[in-house]
Amino acid sequence: MGIFAAIIFILLVIMIFVLLALHLLTAIALYLFAKDAGIENPWLSFIPYGNYFLLGNMAGEISLGNIRIKNPGIVLLIVSFVSGFLSAFSSVFSNLNEENVTFALIFLVISVISMIISLAVGAFLGFIYYNIFRKYGENNAILFAVLSCVVPFALPIILFYMRKKYLKPNNI
Repeated sequence: MGIFAAIIFILLVIMIFVLLALHLLTAIALYLFAKDAGIENPWLSFIPYGNYFLLGNMAGEISLGNIRIKNPGIVLLIVSFVSGFLSAFSSVFSNLNEENVTFALIFLVISVISMIISLAVGAFLGFIYYNIFRKYGENNAILFAVLSCVVPFALPIILFYMRKKYLKPNNI
């Protein structure tokens, strides 16, 4: 049992470092893009949830059919907070051992709402990524947006690729 726990601990430490590295790569690239675009407070790229606000501001106005979202950064920030809160709330409910049917029904409803909001956040992020990639004239904007939503490590790689290609040399 001791060796198994040690292996799990080592894998956990490696995973934390990989996730931290991906966050920093994404933050640095977003910072450079925001600085290049003249967006205020580019340092928000280093703050979790602050980077969502920055991404929305970088994307500009988004049209979803007849709906126009003028400030997607605020919308993404609020919806992400709500999604995170509902996920945490749902997680707490799942760990309580109640046999009450009403309690179980509340947990089920909160879980379903949380999943729907999480999917909506993912789709909205896809539109934001698409707008950002298209704004910089990237021919593969749709492919890059889909990859950024589906593959966890794709966004930092794509942003660093685009950074060299599209940013002004003095902002790199």
